[in-house]
Amino acid sequence: MGKKLTYQEATSKVSPKPNQNQATRKGEGFNKKTGLYYCYYYDEQGKRKKLTSKTLEGLREKKAEVDNLSAHQVKLSAKDRTLDSVYEEWLTLKRGLVGHTKANYQWVYEHYCLGHKLGKMKIQEITKGAIRDHYNKLRDQKHLSVTTIDGLQTVVNQVCAFAVEERYIRLNPALGAMTEMKRETPKKQAHPALTLAEHERFLKFIEESPKYNHWLPIFKVFLGTGMRVAELTGLRWKDIDLENKRIHIDHNLLYYSDKEVGHCRFLVGKPKTKASKRIVLMSEDVKEAFIQQRELLEKSGRKCTVRIEGTDDVAEAFYTDFIFINKDGGPYHQGTLNKTIGRIVRDANVEAMDKEGLTMLPDFSNHC
Repeated sequence: MGKKLTYQEATSKVSPKPNQNQATRKGEGFNKKTGLYYCYYYDEQGKRKKLTSKTLEGLREKKAEVDNLSAHQVKLSAKDRTLDSVYEEWLTLKRGLVGHTKANYQWVYEHYCLGHKLGKMKIQEITKGAIRDHYNKLRDQKHLSVTTIDGLQTVVNQVCAFAVEERYIRLNPALGAMTEMKRETPKKQAHPALTLAEHERFLKFIEESPKYNHWLPIFKVFLGTGMRVAELTGLRWKDIDLENKRIHIDHNLLYYSDKEVGHCRFLVGKPKTKASKRIVLMSEDVKEAFIQQRELLEKSGRKCTVRIEGTDDVAEAFYTDFIFINKDGGPYHQGTLNKTIGRIVRDANVEAMDKEGLTMLPDFSNHC
């Protein structure tokens, strides 16, 4: 009969001792000092590496995994690379990102992944389940919106795709990681465009309001052209041809948090897409709005006082002489315009409640 175990011994979680009598294969060994089985392999750089395990079964599983990665030409030397380290490499090598896009990528990853459990995981051990678990915790514990998490997914997916290209991993575990979360999240109703009545009511209220009428030119141009807000605020007098009623668009005015300088700043970058570089024809109302804006600036004595740096992919090193400027001589950014729209809508609707026959305005933004 075997030795009778005490209750403590029988219920302890101490791992059983390795069976030293198990037959090892060629290349396998057992270290009596450490109590571990071991074997060696060579990575793609010819460096000898060691695998260890408490059991032969575990050792052989590790060796089979290494052999599988090697067969698919995955770099074995990258087995200790974490998602965070691959992200840093990807960010350094990534080109073609507009300034604010890169800043947004950095912000969302460094707030919600860098240094977290997922970020510290070895890239070759990350599964789709691990990524989904991280996203679920961000939603359930941090109460992040699905939109914000999807922004993080955009970065993680690109980092993992980069890891595949560099042969750090065989397959991209981030592909489809947001599918279930998006499917179970009710879709928000898209913001509808303003109706003609709302359009006319919005501009008429501005025109008749002593408080807001200096905003009329910019909103007449905005609504009369359908330009993106970054295109509108970046317009300079040299970009418009009043005689031929043409607006030349070849850049965007960006306002973003610049990590390198430690604060928010303006930067002029290329348009959002290739098709965004274009000529927009003016209506007579839009032409009048530009003339009205020029007269307002001359009357108030305001002039553009800033020179804003251009990125490497735009035509000029610095941009100035912006058409729509604030009292300090600098251009507007979309946050200012959004707040202004909100105040105008609020006051217009207060007036509509007091007078019959006036159209109520919906909440809307620059994008709408």
